[in-house]
Amino acid sequence: MKVLDWFRSDRPDGPIVKVLVFTDDKNLIAILKRQMSAFSVAFATNGFNPGSYVENFHPDCIIVDFSLGCAVANRICINLCNSGLRANLIALLPCDLENAMTYVASKTFKKPFYAFLLVRYVRRLAKRKRLVQHERRAA
Repeated sequence: MKVLDWFRSDRPDGPIVKVLVFTDDKNLIAILKRQMSAFSVAFATNGFNPGSYVENFHPDCIIVDFSLGCAVANRICINLCNSGLRANLIALLPCDLENAMTYVASKTFKKPFYAFLLVRYVRRLAKRKRLVQHERRAA
């Protein structure tokens, strides 16, 4: 399988890059659906039991929008990091929350942000993850 083939949405087994987004922002959901149309994207509109979302969906990348509320978003990040998912965690911060638990996430984007930059970063994360998995299988 070629690396470029991993990101095509017309593959017979469907899109390979899976992204889980925790947000309740309708505008952000619409933008991400449009920008990430080549990915398999799931949205969770609350922070209740984030582990079950991860277990059911098996995402390559997780995006947490801090506009859910700082306490809720922090709890999601902490629970996900305790599950060993820190390397694939992206935080979306409102401009008034610059110092929120950014050390937990591997990358932060401050709102407003360019969606194409987020998509490019997600592709890079997924590509890195797939290459590591491919190397493990080859070894």
